[in-house]
Amino acid sequence: MKKQIQLTIFSLLLAFVLTSCPEVNNPKDATDKIKTGERQDLPSKSVGTAGGTITFGDEAKELKGLKIDIPANSYDISKTFVVSYANIESHKFGERFKPISPLIKISNGGGYSERVMTIEIPAEVSEGAIATAFFFNDKTGDLEPIPVIRYSKGKVVVATRHLMSNGLMHSKAGKKTQPEILVDELYSHIVLSEVKEADLIKAGLLSSGFEPGKDDWEFTNWGSIITPDGNCSGHSLTSLWYFSVQKKITNKGLYHYFDKFDKDTKPDPFWQDNAKGMKFVSMVQFTQDKYWGKIWSDFYSSVRAHYSDQPHFFDAYSREGIKSAAAQIYVTNEPVHTIVSTDETGSSSHAIVCYSVDYASGKVYVADPNFPGSKSRIIEFADGAFKPYISGDNANAPNNTVYKYFAFFGKSALYNWESIAYHWDETISSNIGKNTFPKVTYTTLDDEGKEIELPEIILYSKNYPLIIKCDITNTNVTINESYISLYKIDNKLGLIELARTNKGKLEIEYYFDESDKNSDFGIWVWNLAQNDYQNWIDFKWIKVTDLRIEPQKMNGEKNKEYTWKAIIQNPPSNARYEWNFGDKSPIVKVKNNPEVKHIYKQDGVFPIILELYDDSKNQLFAVATGYAVIGAGLIDTTYILEFPGYGLADKKPTFEVTIKGVVSANDLQLKTKLTFYSHPFYVYQCKTPTDLNVELTISIKYISGKITEKTGFYYGLYQSEYEFEVLNKGFATLTDTSNTFKKMTNYRCDTTGNIFRLKGTMNQVPENPIASLILQFYNKRKSLEYYRENDGTEYTKEEYDEYKDMFFGFTMVFNK
Repeated sequence: MKKQIQLTIFSLLLAFVLTSCPEVNNPKDATDKIKTGERQDLPSKSVGTAGGTITFGDEAKELKGLKIDIPANSYDISKTFVVSYANIESHKFGERFKPISPLIKISNGGGYSERVMTIEIPAEVSEGAIATAFFFNDKTGDLEPIPVIRYSKGKVVVATRHLMSNGLMHSKAGKKTQPEILVDELYSHIVLSEVKEADLIKAGLLSSGFEPGKDDWEFTNWGSIITPDGNCSGHSLTSLWYFSVQKKITNKGLYHYFDKFDKDTKPDPFWQDNAKGMKFVSMVQFTQDKYWGKIWSDFYSSVRAHYSDQPHFFDAYSREGIKSAAAQIYVTNEPVHTIVSTDETGSSSHAIVCYSVDYASGKVYVADPNFPGSKSRIIEFADGAFKPYISGDNANAPNNTVYKYFAFFGKSALYNWESIAYHWDETISSNIGKNTFPKVTYTTLDDEGKEIELPEIILYSKNYPLIIKCDITNTNVTINESYISLYKIDNKLGLIELARTNKGKLEIEYYFDESDKNSDFGIWVWNLAQNDYQNWIDFKWIKVTDLRIEPQKMNGEKNKEYTWKAIIQNPPSNARYEWNFGDKSPIVKVKNNPEVKHIYKQDGVFPIILELYDDSKNQLFAVATGYAVIGAGLIDTTYILEFPGYGLADKKPTFEVTIKGVVSANDLQLKTKLTFYSHPFYVYQCKTPTDLNVELTISIKYISGKITEKTGFYYGLYQSEYEFEVLNKGFATLTDTSNTFKKMTNYRCDTTGNIFRLKGTMNQVPENPIASLILQFYNKRKSLEYYRENDGTEYTKEEYDEYKDMFFGFTMVFNK
C-alpha cells in the first residue's frame, strides 16, 4: 500500500447486494449476553446524498448531544437513520468489560458508505481510564472494536463506514459458517466501555491468540502483477478475517494453508507456489486500494477536526494508539488491524497486524507481511511517544522506511469485511482473480508433435524434452518483460531453479535425466517491472513420473474381468497402490502388489487414476493415468469452423460444430481432417464390430454478426457492399456416401433447427464400410450497389440471396 487512490463504487455495489436480499429471521439467541431495560426510540432522520449532520437534543435524555456526521457522497441514495437506545442492566462479558453508555441501536438500511462517518456519543470517562467502543452482535454474542477518534469533555467520538454489524456474516461464506444466523433487518448495536490504565499495567502481556508462523501467511509481501507496490493490506486483512471467521471452522492456521512445498519451513524459501493465497491477498489489496486514499483522507480530516486544540493533532492521536490497542485486546482478546505511516497524510503507509501488547513495557507486537512468521517485530512506546518503526511498503524494500504515525483500526468498521468473505469463496472455488489477473494458458507437445494442454502428470522420457509454452491473455495490466522459471523439488538438494527463459520468450525446453523420475516441477510465470521487481503472474505444479499403467488403454466389454499392472523401475520398499477405475466403484488399495483386477458393469469411457504411496511415510510417490473403453467408443468434440469470405470481406463466417455420440466400436479415434474447397471433413476410424450401433447429435452454434465486403469502381458501378450472415435456419443432409447409415435397422434421422440427430443399428456390418454425413449450411447475402450515370445521377440497387454453400463432413471408416 503506497499511494492514495481514488474511491470507487465497490462498497455501494456491496451495499445493494446486502440490502436487496432480505432473509427470514431465525437467529441463534445471543441477546442474553447483554440485558437491557426498556428501549427508547428517537425520531428518525434522513440524510441525502449531499450528506449532513444528525443531532439529538433533549428528546434523547441521557444521550443528549448524540451526533452522527455523514460526509457528502457517502451514499448515492438518501438514507434514513433510525436510532434507539436502552440502558444496560447486566452482561456476561466479564469484569474487563465496563459499559459507560447505553446500548445504542442505529440502522440506515445497511451497506458500506463511501466516506468515513463519525458518531459522537455523550459519555463520561473516569480519570485514568481509556475509552473503548464496540459493535455488539446480538446474533453471535461477539464484541468487535470500533476505532475511537478521541474521548474528552464528556464525549467519545468513533469512526465507521457501516451500521450493519449484525449482518456482516450475511454473505455466502457467512451462511456456511453460521447458517442459523439469518437476518431481515441490518443494524448495529454500539456500546462504550472503559479500561483503567492501572489494569492494563497489571495485566502484563495482553495476547489475542494470533501467532505469526501460524496465523499469518508464509509468503512474503512481494506483491503481484495486479498489485506491484505490495500486498500489505491484503496480507493483514485476510489473515485477520481468517483468524476471526474461518479458523473456528477449520481449526487450522493460515500459514502454508494452500502451500505445497516446505510446509514446515519458517520462513518459506519458496513463496511463489502458493497461487491461491497470492491471488486471494492480491484481490483484497486490489479491492481496498480503490478506496484506501479516500478512507485515509477522511480519517485524517476527522482526527484533525477533533484535535484542533493541539498543533500536532495526528501525533497526539498516535500517542493514544497504544492505549487503544491494549484496551481493545484487553476486552476482546482479538488482534487489531494497524496502519503505520511516514507522515500525517498517509502518503506512504504500511498495514500490519497488532496481536499482543505489553502496556507496562510499552511494546506492541506486530505481524508484518514483509517478515512472515517473525515474532520479533515490535513497535516501542516510551516517554509518552512511539519510537519510529522501521519496515517498508513491500518486501522489495524491507527496513528501508521510517514510520512515525500509528492508527489502530479494529476490523470491519473501516474496511469492507464482506468483500473478503466473497474473495474467500472465490479462492475455495478456484475462481479468484479470474477476470482481473492475466489468463495464463500452459501447453506442451504430445508424442506426435501436436500442441496440447499441459497435463498435471507428465510421463518420464529420456528421449524427448519437456517443452512448456505459456500464453498470457486477457490482461489489463502492464507487462514489461515476461519470463518462465522452471523449478524442481529434489529429495537431497531441496528446491532447484532448472531453467529460465530469455526476455519475453515464454517457452522452456528441458531434457530429463534419471534423477527427474517421480519429481515435482514448478512453473512460475512472472514479469520484471521497470524497478526490477519480480511481479508474480501465475504458478503451476506438474508431476514427472515413470509410473505407468499397462495397458494404458483397455478395450473391453462390460461384466468381464480384466487385469492391470503398475510399471515403475524403483517403487518404494513399502508400496501402496490405490486404483480409481473411474466408474464410481470404491478405490482399490493394494500393498506391495502392482497387479489388480476389475470388472466394469456398464459401457463407456472411464478414466483410470493410479496413486502410488510410500506407505511407511504415507506420502504420495507417483501418479499415473489410463483409461478403459468399455463396449462403446464415445465422441464429444467441438470444432471451430471458419469458411472463406468473398473478395475483400473484412472477416470470414465462423461458427462451432459440436459432435456428441456413441459408436459401438472400440478404438474409436479421430484419424484425420480433410479439406475440400475450404470445407472441412473429419474422419474417425473404428475397428469393425460384430454389429454397429450409432447415436450421434451434431449441433451448430451460430456466431452472430455480419461480414462486410466492399469493392471499387467498374463501369457505372462505383461502390458495392455485401453482407454475409450465417443463418440459424438448420441444415440439410446432402449424402450418405455408402448408404451405410441408411442400411441400419431402426434408422432415424432428425433435423430440427440447429440440431441434427442420427440413430440406428446394423447387425452384420459389411467389410470395410464407410459411413459419411455431409451437412450443408445456409447463409444469406445482402448486396447494395451504388451506380452513377454519366450525367451524375446516382441510384441504389439492393438484392437478397440465400446460399447453401457451407459444408461440414463427418465420416467413420471401419477397419478390421
